[in-house]
Amino acid sequence: MGGQDFIGKARRGTAAVAHWGYKMAINRNILFVLLGALLVGVGVLSYALYEEKKEPSGVQINLGPGGLKIQNK
Repeated sequence: MGGQDFIGKARRGTAAVAHWGYKMAINRNILFVLLGALLVGVGVLSYALYEEKKEPSGVQINLGPGGLKIQNK
């Protein structure tokens, strides 16, 4: 009887380890999703900042105290 009790405990331990491994896989997947979202967010913000700082192309029209200025860029 002692041998069967040991086998039962071993099976329960294996199930617990398998369940723990499953949780680790889910946590790892969540970590990868969060990391990917962070990288996408940094990329989008970087591109928006680049577009904001970039000089406009085409024709620029300025009206000020010195009169009307038209510049081709």
